[in-house]
Amino acid sequence: MKSKCANGLTQRFFNQPILRPIVLPWFYKTVSNRAMNIVDHGMDAILILGAAVWPNGPSPTLKRRTLHAARLWRAGRAPLVIPCGGLGAHPPTEAAAMRRILEAENVPTAAIVCEDKSTTTLENIRNAKRLLTGHRVIIVTDRYHGARALMVARHLRLSAEIDAPQMPQMPLRQHLREIVARPAYALKLLRVPRDD
Repeated sequence: MKSKCANGLTQRFFNQPILRPIVLPWFYKTVSNRAMNIVDHGMDAILILGAAVWPNGPSPTLKRRTLHAARLWRAGRAPLVIPCGGLGAHPPTEAAAMRRILEAENVPTAAIVCEDKSTTTLENIRNAKRLLTGHRVIIVTDRYHGARALMVARHLRLSAEIDAPQMPQMPLRQHLREIVARPAYALKLLRVPRDD
């Protein structure tokens, strides 16, 4: 009965015409932030999901994610940073390239634990989980990739939140790729043990 009364009060509150211009922008922003899992304090680690290393060094995607993770660490969001990613087409490993950027951003070596064997989103998160002592993580990846990363993390019983760096433009090609990748990953996860 109490919850019905509370729901009724909430409904009447939002139906007041004079309050709509004030309340609705705040409401939509709050819902949007929660949907994208904007991070809070007290997390165990920051996971940086892998991105390519180019012949001349880290790709813009790798740099963007790693610099964002360094900002989160400096803000005190988590004590540990786990860069993820093995060897791709060009050395070094993605994790090693991220570590160099983190160290250049004054993240101490003691706060960095590399996961340098993975080559997929699933492997990034599953391998990083084995390096954790807790289960609350911030996952740093690009916004278009966040939903799939979050699906994997929650399947593996991590309490995960996405924090995405700003991008110069919305990448249509990557968004289209994710439309195919998400259902494919959902099927793939059916064969992955949750406590792996």
